[in-house]
Amino acid sequence: MLDTLRAVARTGVAVVASLHQVNLVTGYADRIIALRAGRVVEDAPMGRFDARAFEQIYARAGSAR
Repeated sequence: MLDTLRAVARTGVAVVASLHQVNLVTGYADRIIALRAGRVVEDAPMGRFDARAFEQIYARAGSAR
């Protein structure tokens, strides 16, 4: 299914997906917008994200509970 969405995106159509599996995000996303309690905590192109950035996002998630 994600391959199909990627093909659609390549035609110029915007595709928005809500994914919670980091391995899927890194394989398909061009941009990440991370939300916490309904607020944007990160918004950047995929190329700006590395393991440390993901750890910080998930650390924020743990502290918000």
